[in-house]
Amino acid sequence: RECPTPTGNWANTCYAAITIEGPCNGRCLLKATCRNLNKKTQETTMEYAQRQILDLKNVNGLLCRVVDDGPPQCGMNFHGNLAVKNCGRDTIPMRKERTSSALP
Repeated sequence: RECPTPTGNWANTCYAAITIEGPCNGRCLLKATCRNLNKKTQETTMEYAQRQILDLKNVNGLLCRVVDDGPPQCGMNFHGNLAVKNCGRDTIPMRKERTSSALP
């Protein structure tokens, strides 16, 4: 797949329904709704390179990339717009998916 579904233990604290947009100019965007430490849900996104396999975890409701040397690199707590930045006015390729072992 051009925009592979990220791996890691994030899915069990996020809703099963996710959206993956892209690729646009070599970039992909994962959109999810995850729980934070207060058990409240929030939207979160993670942008990544086309064909990149990301290993993510949920850090207080944000999708974060585990980095060997240093703090995790986290996405945003809103649904960023891949289209405006990378796709221009063209149609954005996207797919909806359901992750296993996730919140219903």
